[in-house]
Amino acid sequence: MKKPAISILVLITCIFTAFVTGFFAGRSLNRAPVRIWQATSAVTEAATQAGTAPTGPVIVNINTATAQELQSLPGIGPVLAGRIIAWRAENGDFRATEELTKVKGIGDATLLEILDLITVGGDA
Repeated sequence: MKKPAISILVLITCIFTAFVTGFFAGRSLNRAPVRIWQATSAVTEAATQAGTAPTGPVIVNINTATAQELQSLPGIGPVLAGRIIAWRAENGDFRATEELTKVKGIGDATLLEILDLITVGGDA
């Protein structure tokens, strides 16, 4: 009488183990992270009008951004934001995001940190 009960218990355990293994293996295969970016302020504006908050990072146009918008970028404080605006006033619009390194205090490391968060207008 014990033999059939043990056989059933072993069978149920094997089925459960196979199910759990398949479940977790299936979930981990072909799962690339999904990144959602808001490319323009129009998306943010529409979300604000709809009463919802934006869900992803907002792209900052370095040619039109205010000091406060520039300071929302990592590594950009009030001093660097002021230098960016001063450079823009003296030299005109940035033609490429890489030109930001011409601003004193912004090097390659800072540029790499914010490169995905900035635009000059035409490449977003």
